[in-house]
Amino acid sequence: MNLIKIFRLKSHAGLFLILLVYLGITGYTSWQSSLGNGPDEMAHFLYARFLHKAGYLPFSVEDRQVAGYKSDQPPLYAALVAALFRGGTLDAPPFVKLTYKVPRRHLVTDAGIDEVRVNSPQVLATEDPLAGEILFWRFGRWLSTLFGALMIGIIYSLALQVFGDFAQPRRWALAATASVAFIPTFIYISGVFSYESLVGLWLALYLWVAVRLLKKPEPAWLYLLAGLFIGLAMVTKLSALPAPLSLVALVLIVGYRAGWPKWRYLTRLALSGLGVFFTAGWWFILIQLKLNKVAESGWVAGLIQPILGDGSDTASLEAAYILSGGQIGSNIEFAVQATLWDWAEYLFRTFWSLRLKGPEIIFISLWLISGLIVLGLIRVWRQEPKARLWLGFLLFHTALFFGLPLIRFITTQLVNVAGQGHHILFPAMGAFAVFITWGLSKGWPAWPRRPWWAGLVLGLALLSWNITAQVIQGFQPAHRPLPVRTTPPVAPPSAHPLGLDFGPKSLMGYELKGLTSEQGCCQANYPALGVYLYWQAKEAAPEDYRTVVSLVDSQDSSRTVWVGHAANGRFPNRAWEPGDNVREEAWLPLVGLPAGHYTLKLEVWGQQGPLTLPGGSTFTLGPVELTAVPPAPLATPFHLWQTGQPVGPAAVFGSRSTVQITADPGDTLTLIGPDQAEHTPRKGGRANPCVCD
Repeated sequence: MNLIKIFRLKSHAGLFLILLVYLGITGYTSWQSSLGNGPDEMAHFLYARFLHKAGYLPFSVEDRQVAGYKSDQPPLYAALVAALFRGGTLDAPPFVKLTYKVPRRHLVTDAGIDEVRVNSPQVLATEDPLAGEILFWRFGRWLSTLFGALMIGIIYSLALQVFGDFAQPRRWALAATASVAFIPTFIYISGVFSYESLVGLWLALYLWVAVRLLKKPEPAWLYLLAGLFIGLAMVTKLSALPAPLSLVALVLIVGYRAGWPKWRYLTRLALSGLGVFFTAGWWFILIQLKLNKVAESGWVAGLIQPILGDGSDTASLEAAYILSGGQIGSNIEFAVQATLWDWAEYLFRTFWSLRLKGPEIIFISLWLISGLIVLGLIRVWRQEPKARLWLGFLLFHTALFFGLPLIRFITTQLVNVAGQGHHILFPAMGAFAVFITWGLSKGWPAWPRRPWWAGLVLGLALLSWNITAQVIQGFQPAHRPLPVRTTPPVAPPSAHPLGLDFGPKSLMGYELKGLTSEQGCCQANYPALGVYLYWQAKEAAPEDYRTVVSLVDSQDSSRTVWVGHAANGRFPNRAWEPGDNVREEAWLPLVGLPAGHYTLKLEVWGQQGPLTLPGGSTFTLGPVELTAVPPAPLATPFHLWQTGQPVGPAAVFGSRSTVQITADPGDTLTLIGPDQAEHTPRKGGRANPCVCD
């Protein structure tokens, strides 16, 4: 018996390979992608976090404000994340730094882009460990990836049923599975905090039951099971609301083919409806009992209000406005009129790739492949009358999920909201697997003995696209981590401990980078001395203080100076919050300085001058012995420096970035700013520092 089981497992080895590759590439993509980078990911996190901490559904206005704008959606995915998480408390650091409703965090500038602020709801990446809210967010992503893997397995089983009468059915099923498992949009969305893969799983299970019933209209309990899966999809996401129409069509098709009497139609529909009601009815009843506005707005508007009219998104408000006759919601004025073609093109592109970049030739090829699929399906319809049953039902099921995006586009004209292809891909992914493989086998009959091969080739091509773009080129995070932690330690053990009180912040320690010994400087690959300052924020800062670090010679003359803000301008003091542990990196170019004894000094400047300490405004950090002077990096009269390295004249500096220039002592430099005004930098030996504000 065990040998038989092993043999059966080996016969599905291709599926296990697909799952292994899927888990690897999705896990990598998810890990590399910054938190909050996925569509509405922050809202899903807020909803799940509320359920985990509060332990009940958000029905009051106050609770929904805390739970975020997705709290009007059905709760199943968020509830599963909240219930299954066992990674510790969410009431202690580290906390996720959301810009949502925290204006102070909007002061943080984006990675390397001048004057671009984080004004939309995003997450500030920090150096905190994988614990607390950060671990909770990652756990939500892992569950999404797991649901995607289960979805792949169900689609494989579904394809085995559809192609069960074909020669080599397992290879047909393998090709069908591969053709959708490596679609970049599926990989990306399955790796973020989102309910899409769970919705796709329930509807894939429903299609699996539907195919069973299309083959054999009994037993009766399968209709109940089909309804249960539809209801689970509806209680996961409201966009599954059209799915019951697919269930009705299934019963009508099965009954017509079997020649049922009317009473059997009614009993099967009743069983299906009971399944939907059992898994989804409770939520719709509960939300209407708790949140309906019938007394204030009448029956229609009052029942729509809890679902569509609470202000969660623009499209919902517009739909509520239309359905209620203008009583609730809002009417949107469009600055730009988009066309139906704009919507269709955006939908097509995001169906295949939501975020993954690629040359235009890839999308042109996908248009051609899609044309071959459609041509092949037409040939299947004409040449194989028995196939019309499968195609007709699957086409109807798929068409249902085009309806809501189309209505949203018509009512809002927002292509980027109403044309997101993953809203079509996930609910009908099982159907697309059949369409792609069957259509390509007829539309591109290059392998008459192995017609399933075209679907497998497409899957391998999509996998290659993923690997090339995400692994070889690197899938870079949307935002570089800020040098801040919300958990201990304030400074590493190697830092020199301090306790300097500068009012809103305290300097807890410092560390020198590039030393050859305790005080000797510097290593050959360090053209600048690195000074790491470890701060702890005690209260909200009233202004953005500038840190001044100087290397002073024996004559008390500053020979090289750093003037700047934390994270090279990306993380100014006003963005710091009480409890933040911030590492500020200052760099002091050493090119051209004579060997000898120097002293490292520190000042903190505000708008009214330097902040004072008990012993004055300047603090001596410690001695530095310059023993090995780095050679000049380039044979030019002056050099630009950025974070301790020389850069070319085409270097890009962000808002509030520190710009350092080294030049010969007798040279006069003139800087021309964006206002076209000329400025002469303050000179101190060879270092001429300024801060771009």
